[in-house]
Amino acid sequence: MIKLEVAANKSARKRAHLNLHDSFEDPIQRICIAIDQESYIPPHMYPQKEKWEMIVAVKGRAAVLFFDELSCITKKVELGLKSELHAIQIPAGTWHSIVPLDPVTIIMKIKQGPYNPEQVTYFAEWAPSEKGKHQAIREWYRSAQVGTSFTS
Repeated sequence: MIKLEVAANKSARKRAHLNLHDSFEDPIQRICIAIDQESYIPPHMYPQKEKWEMIVAVKGRAAVLFFDELSCITKKVELGLKSELHAIQIPAGTWHSIVPLDPVTIIMKIKQGPYNPEQVTYFAEWAPSEKGKHQAIREWYRSAQVGTSFTS
């Protein structure tokens, strides 16, 4: 996992992936993701009705945020090995994002396959894109409360 952490730190996106499944055709996709504290994961969802995902803590802590279609936080949970919650399943069609709470957080993402890059993810139009600087939104994510929205 150290190599994954180093790769995340060196990555422009400040994350690194390690696929544990054999191919993109596998019916269950399993991915370890190292997320550096400087990473920004825009709110996104999987619109296909069968495309749930499960997030499992491997190292560190992360806040998992759930949003409504207008950008308001509807739920926020802390995920981590020392937290009350170690794993969470995210239903299909649910806007969500993850923000690391420790210098490096490692999660395992489990979701239904096969992986089709043309049909995977919708990113929220109301959220900043992944390009650019995101210190303000990362800080807001960490302290944001249910019922609030980010305004740039």
